[in-house]
Amino acid sequence: MVIGMPAGASIKAPVFQSVVKMIRIQASYVGNRQDSAEALDFFSRGLIHAPFKTVDLKDLPNVYELMHAGKVVGRYVLKIPDPE
Repeated sequence: MVIGMPAGASIKAPVFQSVVKMIRIQASYVGNRQDSAEALDFFSRGLIHAPFKTVDLKDLPNVYELMHAGKVVGRYVLKIPDPE
């Protein structure tokens, strides 16, 4: 999260690392250092939650159906079976 971006500012991020780690950069034109400190405080106190569900690998086709229907909120995490 980037808060208080001045006009003409830019952000540089490595594409490969951003894709692999699924990094999403959110920016706001308004805000100041106090707003940034408050946002970090909210996160550190657990007030910001990222919803996720864990599903078996066999359920992946159902997850794709939900995605195409626009019914996915948050993230789905796949449980990959251990190779035996």
